[in-house]
Amino acid sequence: MRFPTVGQYIESLANPQGLFRTLRDVVPLRNPYGELRLYAGNFSVVFKVGLPVQEKALSGMTGMGHYALKCYTRPCGRIGRVCAAVGALDVPYLVRCRYLPEELYVYDEYERGAYFPAVLSEWVEGETLGRHVARLCGAGDREALSLLAGRFDRMALWLLQQPYAHGDIKPDNILVEPSGELRLIDLDGMFLPQFAGERSVVLGPVSIPCATSVVSTGISTTIRWRSCRSACMRLLPLPGFMTGITIGRT
Repeated sequence: MRFPTVGQYIESLANPQGLFRTLRDVVPLRNPYGELRLYAGNFSVVFKVGLPVQEKALSGMTGMGHYALKCYTRPCGRIGRVCAAVGALDVPYLVRCRYLPEELYVYDEYERGAYFPAVLSEWVEGETLGRHVARLCGAGDREALSLLAGRFDRMALWLLQQPYAHGDIKPDNILVEPSGELRLIDLDGMFLPQFAGERSVVLGPVSIPCATSVVSTGISTTIRWRSCRSACMRLLPLPGFMTGITIGRT
């Protein structure tokens, strides 16, 4: 059976009882109009779900909380190894995740079914960097933009010092929490040192230079720099964004 479509995943999550292999009492969350809370991408769809008190969904996370359940419409590459590696790291910016092989049962248009993998991760409350910057620019809030620029610089410096790379940094993959802290999501294209010698099966769009430059032989500081610079450059059309932005000046 081929990987399901977004619509087929929606049908499964609309009535998920008995369809999960390991997760129990998954509660898909809905918006005020009764529609599932979801975000569809090029090869996946993310649902906002709740898990009960007894479900220890992620290391260090218990209780009835909100999580992101990512389902794939094509093979998901190395995300299982990425989740395992990130779980062993003490990192301030990357979301924790857990790979669930053959987790969700989905039916196709012929009523044939099969289990498909999913990734469960922290649900980060906040807004994308692009949306957050646009709102601050619209309000003319120079002080908030300056604080945001400092946080972005610190995150960029931290990334430059790591032996791994996110692989698909862009404004949509950087979330700004209510506290103002930045979090990186969507780790499918992440490069880790143990991947050296392998060809990546998940690449970001060609408009993101770093996404297509992470090669199988390793990763250089130049690639990590281009990653951060690209995310910044995509926000330049927003009036006032460069107020307080310091990355690249030295």
